[in-house]
Amino acid sequence: MSYSQPRMRAGYNLLPRSAKLYSDSHHFLFELIQNADDNQYDDPIPTMGIFLEETRTTRILRIDCNEIGFSRANLEAICSLSESSKAQPDRKRKYIGEKGMGFKSVFAVADVVTVRSGYYSFKFVNNKSEPLAMIMPHWVEPSKTQSMANTSITLELSREFSTKKFVKKLKSMDPAFLIFLKNLQKIEIELNHEKETEGWVWKRSDFGPEVHGLATVTVHAGEESTEYAVLRSTVSDLPHDDRRTGVTKTGLTMVFPVRTSSEDIEDKVSSLYAYLPVRDYGFRVSRSKRPLLFKTNR
Repeated sequence: MSYSQPRMRAGYNLLPRSAKLYSDSHHFLFELIQNADDNQYDDPIPTMGIFLEETRTTRILRIDCNEIGFSRANLEAICSLSESSKAQPDRKRKYIGEKGMGFKSVFAVADVVTVRSGYYSFKFVNNKSEPLAMIMPHWVEPSKTQSMANTSITLELSREFSTKKFVKKLKSMDPAFLIFLKNLQKIEIELNHEKETEGWVWKRSDFGPEVHGLATVTVHAGEESTEYAVLRSTVSDLPHDDRRTGVTKTGLTMVFPVRTSSEDIEDKVSSLYAYLPVRDYGFRVSRSKRPLLFKTNR
């Protein structure tokens, strides 16, 4: 790969901003989930692993994914700014992200990022004196356990990053976001920190058949599970957007919790999702303790 002088100057100016874009949050985690969902899979259960290892001498966050592995286009995209292998001209495949900038958010929390995928094994160094180091790969020896069909991203966390807040963030996340993803069905979490080890699994079942326009799906969080009713429709004739050339329609999904494995559904504020959670807008659905019923004129 080669870089022209104008491109290098643009990267020099933009990279620090892209790395700090989400520095006040844990948004980098959503960027990595987004990337995992946009990957291509041969495995029937697309899975992502989140593993935290913290000792006196080590602070590592590893993200694994059982995708098919990096292609050359993936490599060139991750070593670029504002470019992406996801931007397909025919738009037949739908992706959550396209800007090529989201991955750089990991540099808000990590000093060194190592990527092992397919035939590739390399690292980026968060060198504050040389911003282009964030896109210039340093080749490293492949791991003995490296698989051609998987991807592993290791973040050597910076001293400023609070693992305690990160764990709290993970525990507060609602795994219902899996319903709105296209591919990713399972996330395995293992945390080794503060001399303790804990872990759990988030998993989405397959969508059931539609009955009167409604489908059902179950989300598992550890030993707990919640069943949801899902209503999906298509919105057509979207106005032109230069960022979404050729896209004229999109899907709209509404999800209602029906029952849980442990207790009644609470009357709570629900979130708005654009694949991943955006924020709570105060949408509230009230229901009695009886099962939620949907009426149809059919």
